[in-house]
Amino acid sequence: MDNYKERFNNNDAIETSASSLPAFPGRMIMYNNNTGTLALVVQGQDVDSAQEVHSIKLAVDFTMTRLKYRQGQEVSENSSYVVTGEKNPFRLNVLNKTYVAKTKREMLEQMQLNSGETLAQEVIYVGYIVAIDGKPCSVAEPVWYVSRGINAYRLNDELQAIGGLTMQTMINLIANKEQYKNSNGGINLVLSFETNNLDDTKKDGFVNWVTKDGSTQKVADYKEAMIKATTEEESFTTSNPVVEPDPFTGGQTVDISDDDLPF
Repeated sequence: MDNYKERFNNNDAIETSASSLPAFPGRMIMYNNNTGTLALVVQGQDVDSAQEVHSIKLAVDFTMTRLKYRQGQEVSENSSYVVTGEKNPFRLNVLNKTYVAKTKREMLEQMQLNSGETLAQEVIYVGYIVAIDGKPCSVAEPVWYVSRGINAYRLNDELQAIGGLTMQTMINLIANKEQYKNSNGGINLVLSFETNNLDDTKKDGFVNWVTKDGSTQKVADYKEAMIKATTEEESFTTSNPVVEPDPFTGGQTVDISDDDLPF
């Protein structure tokens, strides 16, 4: 059985820094920084019918990291996922060459990027939806959220302000369509974040709620499946996040821009 209650009561710290994927037993959070739209989508769902929301509060169970390589606007490749705390390296296939490295820095040293090429590290937060648009959820549904770009920096700042991410941290993602001017002079719409740690009076009730429908066991099983999938070298495949099978579309091809989907 999963030891969620023990990890929660210990307020364990959750690290946030450092294929062929198992299906995720819940929904994913999508955010489009061009339209400022925040939405939820279930596995296999047509993205056009995703549930648009204003805010999503989540509690994090564990995180994963991956590296994303870009060459201009045409080439985009994801590395294998690494469940944070595991020792397996990132594997990244670019132009039929596979690079293997334990850290982003080590990967950069190997790749020797040229002008127009970038390598970014992204954090995937896996946890439970606590509230949608301020309304508490009756069931702790598993959720998957990728943190990247300027939104990642903004979230990291909020987490650092409360002492870091722990099992008892609540994160609220809010789509206020706040404008942010990027380094190229363009305007992106960014998420706002609110973070807090649960009051002592609410901890027992939270544990009872999040464990009562078996969600923590589903997430624990998913975590173990991801560790197995990403540590077996033969399971690693090159990844184009728009067209390859992923844990949410059930192998369907998704006709949508890369920045709309966290794969």
